[in-house]
Amino acid sequence: MIKPAPPHKRGARPIPLPLEACCAGWPEERKPIDVDLELLVDPETQLVDRVAALAMLREDLEQDGKDTHSGRDAILAWRVAADVEDRFRMRDLIGVLTVAFTTLSLSHFRPDEPIEPKRQAVRNAIDALEAATEKPTSH
Repeated sequence: MIKPAPPHKRGARPIPLPLEACCAGWPEERKPIDVDLELLVDPETQLVDRVAALAMLREDLEQDGKDTHSGRDAILAWRVAADVEDRFRMRDLIGVLTVAFTTLSLSHFRPDEPIEPKRQAVRNAIDALEAATEKPTSH
C-alpha cells in the first residue's frame, strides 16, 4: 500500500508504508522523498567495493567475457562508479563498457574475426572508467 505524498511535496513519489512505519515520529523534513530499493540476488557482485569491482571486471576480461550475459559487467561498473556524482557521464562510460563486453562475449560466434581488438576495447573501457572514478589525492 502506498501513501500519497503530502501536499507540500506534490510531484514527489509517494512514500511506501513500510518506510513510513520505520520513519514514524520523524519530522517531515527528515523523511525521505525518494526511495529506491533493490533486491540483492548476487551480493558478492552487488555489494563489492570499487577496487574489487575493477579486479572482477579484469578477471572477466581474461575469460574473454564468457558468462557475462547476466549483466554482471554493468553491475560491477556501477559499483566502480558508486561514489561519483556525475551519473550521466558514468552512464555513458558504463554503456561503452557493456557494449564492449557484449561484443567480446559474442565473438565466439565469429571465429574468423580477430578477438584482440575486442579485448582491447574492453581493456580501454575499464581503464577509462577507472580513470574517471579515481578520487584526486591531495599532496
